[in-house]
Amino acid sequence: MKKIFKYTLVTLMFSSMISCHDLDVDPVAIIQEDIVFGGKDQINSYLYNLYFKLPIEDFRYKIDRDQPFREDWTHKSTDWNVMNYHNVGITVSHGWWPYDDIRRVNHFIEQIEEVVNDNPKFTEEQKNQWLGEGHFIRAYFYFALVKRKGGVPIIDEVQEYDPENIENLMVSRDTEEDCWDFISSDLQKAIDLMGENSPERGRANKYVAAALKSRAMLYAGSIAKYGDEDIYNSDIYKHFVGLPKGKANDYFQESYNAAKLLEGRYSLYNKHADKEKNFVELFLDHDSPENIFVKDFYEPRIGDGRTAHNFDAVTSPKPMIGDGPSYTHPSINALELFGPIKTKDSDGTLHPVDSPTEFFRVFNQFESRVYATFYFPGEQLRGKTIDVQKGIFPMYTGNPDTDEFITGGGSSQTTFWEAPDGSNYEINGSCGFDINDGTSSGIFQRKYIQYNREIKDVRLYNCFQSWIDIRYAEILLNRAEAAFELEMFSDAFAQYKTIRERAGASIEFDAGSLTLEEIRLERRRELMFENHSWWDLRRWRTFDKEFDNKPLRALYPFWVYDGDAKYKGKSIFVLRDEFGNRKSTFPKQFYYEKIPENELNKNPNLYPQNPGY
Repeated sequence: MKKIFKYTLVTLMFSSMISCHDLDVDPVAIIQEDIVFGGKDQINSYLYNLYFKLPIEDFRYKIDRDQPFREDWTHKSTDWNVMNYHNVGITVSHGWWPYDDIRRVNHFIEQIEEVVNDNPKFTEEQKNQWLGEGHFIRAYFYFALVKRKGGVPIIDEVQEYDPENIENLMVSRDTEEDCWDFISSDLQKAIDLMGENSPERGRANKYVAAALKSRAMLYAGSIAKYGDEDIYNSDIYKHFVGLPKGKANDYFQESYNAAKLLEGRYSLYNKHADKEKNFVELFLDHDSPENIFVKDFYEPRIGDGRTAHNFDAVTSPKPMIGDGPSYTHPSINALELFGPIKTKDSDGTLHPVDSPTEFFRVFNQFESRVYATFYFPGEQLRGKTIDVQKGIFPMYTGNPDTDEFITGGGSSQTTFWEAPDGSNYEINGSCGFDINDGTSSGIFQRKYIQYNREIKDVRLYNCFQSWIDIRYAEILLNRAEAAFELEMFSDAFAQYKTIRERAGASIEFDAGSLTLEEIRLERRRELMFENHSWWDLRRWRTFDKEFDNKPLRALYPFWVYDGDAKYKGKSIFVLRDEFGNRKSTFPKQFYYEKIPENELNKNPNLYPQNPGY
């Protein structure tokens, strides 16, 4: 008897395929399996829906207590919580439990194995590609789930509902170790089954699967090495959270081997001799040889699904956008990861400058990658100058903490101060500071910004740059870290050196003196604003030590009306904790997110709840 399976055929399929396919199907149908999986287009349509549901932490990803992967107009990256974006509150995705999506993937895998394998019109290569993609997608879901929850139920086949035997659906949690091994196994199957080239942009091949395996196994190795042994060995948690330390090197070796598999298949982006321009363009070049797994966005919108995003409209300074809130921006803590910021001369007094450009490009000379990652005051974007100023010192005596200054407020538009001589001077820059639609740190993000669009076109739901989910630089950093953990120091240094050279950064270590801390720091610099830091700090188990109760930093530009001749008519930059005294926080319990309460209520076999909840 043929199975009858009810499902939704979504006319908005995975966004990277939209421009290639015109799907003429009923939105909801009950269709026999030999029809659903009887033709290439139907199979691909089902597959695109699975890709579309992948929990990719892209421009539209939002941390939300109940719906962490909803497509929301806001752009609130996970990196905001580790000082890359300038916000304080941490909301974890307690409610996410994607077993409905996992069921669809299991159904796909089963039908490829049962229905498609019996269909002689499909080649073995086609069957294996589809089956490999199914295993890749399932591993992607489980990786996203396990790194949040620890051990969860491993369900690798479609569960059938039987009202007479509900207990069969009330599965128990598997250990975290079993979950990571399942992810590894699924990804190895994907590597073995798929071909070397993706059938279409945005779909996986064997190297995409290897790249994800490198990422996932590095995470597992870190949990095994740096996780809490007491929790892992406790009678309460029964290995549902944590990994045995003895498995650490096994996972690091898997990560290393998977990363090495990509050698020669991809390369770092180096199309431009100017290293600053090169690092800017690698995030905007559709055909970058560094891209491994990419999610594209297009217009027009299709139905209720939005295929565009809002990144530029919420990240660019307010005067450089047509509409949007302009509320995400980096903190100075992020900039300080590249090294100390100079504000003072050798005598300990603040250094006066004639322009912001002098401060950021002459007095402070950062590596090229910094200028490609951040926009600083005085620089140009879409034909306008980034104008940032906190206020004016009417009389500066040399002490920015006690000297009285004048500041505006309430608007991102420039306001004016009337000086004793009757002249009017701008108080704040047009880009705003410490107000709605303005920066709270003094700088803005440049990475991923489409700088050459006209201002009128930079609007909500009208941004189309691709999200690079996996790029080769990450793989080299994965390899460097895994190699170092395995005491393969020369190999670790070679990958580290390659990344630094492309960044236009000096190399201050050799293979004998390179440290794990420096490799980790380099990873945070290179991958900043790409939604890695939140997870890296969690897997290293350093989040609570580094960021709990840590003040947010800002770089305040002031103009001096009068005072010592050294400062009169000049600008100074004051580096300090925010005036609002905001701080970050990270309780240790956040290393694992809670199992959803509603799931525990439905299925007591999911207990125990994770530590701290």
